[in-house]
Amino acid sequence: MALVTGAQVSGRVIEAGKSRGAPEVGIHIDGTQHSYSGAQTDENGNYMLGGLVPGSYDIYLDVSEAPYLPVGKEAVRTVTITRPDEELRGVDFTVEAAGEVWGYVVTQKKEPVPGVGLILCDSTSPFSQLMKHGIKMTPPAHGSSKTDGYYEIMGVPLDKEWRLYAAAEKTAPQLTSPFLLTRSQRSARIDIFLAPGTTVYGRVVDTEGKPIERAEIVCMPGYSKLFSPLDTAHAFRPEKSDENGQFEIPSLPAGEYQILAQKDGYKFAAQGEPIYPNGHTDIRNVEIVLEPVGEGDSSVYGTVTDSSGRPIENVRLSLATMASE
Repeated sequence: MALVTGAQVSGRVIEAGKSRGAPEVGIHIDGTQHSYSGAQTDENGNYMLGGLVPGSYDIYLDVSEAPYLPVGKEAVRTVTITRPDEELRGVDFTVEAAGEVWGYVVTQKKEPVPGVGLILCDSTSPFSQLMKHGIKMTPPAHGSSKTDGYYEIMGVPLDKEWRLYAAAEKTAPQLTSPFLLTRSQRSARIDIFLAPGTTVYGRVVDTEGKPIERAEIVCMPGYSKLFSPLDTAHAFRPEKSDENGQFEIPSLPAGEYQILAQKDGYKFAAQGEPIYPNGHTDIRNVEIVLEPVGEGDSSVYGTVTDSSGRPIENVRLSLATMASE
């Protein structure tokens, strides 16, 4: 009597428009009641998953370690095993050729910097890129530097100009020069050199010069920069003032920024305080003045209705102020 070792699912992963197989593509399988370890395609794009019991399974691609992108909705296939000795062949996938970018993240003294987040981006405005990924509901390709500073990002689309945005906690973010990958040149090495950046020192006071403690502070690019082509690295830095109203904003790259401060009982200055760090020299004695909100004798009243004009009860309302200096 022969022993049954389990059912098998096999297939091939090929490049779109080509007959050649795609090597080193991960294949994973999950069942409704069972989960199995995955496999990886060989040099010809072939794979085999074995030891399966009868049931329904989702087989999906993992291109995180291979320079490919899934085509359409073919990243997942559903199969059903009906017999413990079944051999289900021809569960094939198609991928699109893509590229990889790799390199090392180091300090200006060439010391490795681990844990740096890297994001694949282009040169359009930050707002445009945020909207694009929001509509597609997919995050941009990204990676992180290892203990020796090494990083790699797979699945970079070909024949399009890209940049890398590198962000770390204790250094200024960096934006690389544009690069382009093609079918004949699908890999590029880009090393990234981080710099400390500019640190801004200042304080938050009221109109009488008294310090304001625990004010919420945010340093952000000038409003126009959010809608302009991305040609330099940007940074957002949230901080709080201490008991003496003082604050410190570290690691800013060169550019145009504004510092906004807010606290209950004070008017919010929407324009903020402009600063222009050069990415090397610190900026000191920045003063943010908040104007107290006085108590008046005016009242605001009205009616809350729905779209048909019918009144709505038990609606909670709050009053907020925004004023520029």
